[in-house]
Amino acid sequence: MIIATSHLYSHLIKETPFKASLKKQLSGRTLQTLFGAATTTQAKSSICSIVSTISADAIDDLFEEFLPLVTNCSGLTGSVERQAEVRSVHMMMLSCGWFDNMFESLSEILQEIVHSMNDSAEQEAPSTKRKKQKFSTKRTSKCKYPNLKKALTKTKFSSADTYEIAEGIALQVNDLLLFESTRKAVLGSGILETVFLALKTISEFSILQPWECGDMNVYPLLAYTALSLQMSAINVSDCEAKQSSKRKVATESSSTTKVHYKSC
Repeated sequence: MIIATSHLYSHLIKETPFKASLKKQLSGRTLQTLFGAATTTQAKSSICSIVSTISADAIDDLFEEFLPLVTNCSGLTGSVERQAEVRSVHMMMLSCGWFDNMFESLSEILQEIVHSMNDSAEQEAPSTKRKKQKFSTKRTSKCKYPNLKKALTKTKFSSADTYEIAEGIALQVNDLLLFESTRKAVLGSGILETVFLALKTISEFSILQPWECGDMNVYPLLAYTALSLQMSAINVSDCEAKQSSKRKVATESSSTTKVHYKSC
């Protein structure tokens, strides 16, 4: 029923006479009820598609409803259906102007995970000569994410739950870089470097201390590499732009000098 409603809505919203009426009928409260009634990932994705077409002002209170779909990402790498759902949420967040808040939430989780890794490294025996990972970000006083909090209360970081959450976020970062609209949002984020450093640390940890991570997954390293390449490309473009600007100034200066010489 919900999926059929979504398809019908997507068709009718394109017709100007129906636009205003549909947006009025599908208020934030109505969508919240529909979302609560959605029992499958496909149905939830359909609600996300509807939300993407509605003014964010009318559904401001829905952000907290949809956020857990991206933050509760343990086991995400093993579910193609959930991955499709999360991609729908990403596009919805971008359409509604919530992307920065969503990305910040993912960043906070990554930082909590890295800090738990640091704690794990500090608890190692003094005789163990392993490289300790350090991350210089401020730790939040209380973890806001239930699934992460549960994983962090376990005796070791290696109890796969925490690492699975890191994998799920890494998969999302990698996905976000695949599409132009979300890639621009990621690369323009003010916390880009924080996410980059967190992924770097998690990747190093999984390579240097794989026994602490349970079943190791390539997504943290893949996301870190993809983000590194994108950031390098931006730096190269900036350098080329600066060099081009300098050449232009030099050419203009040379032309001015020649004109000056001719007029003398």
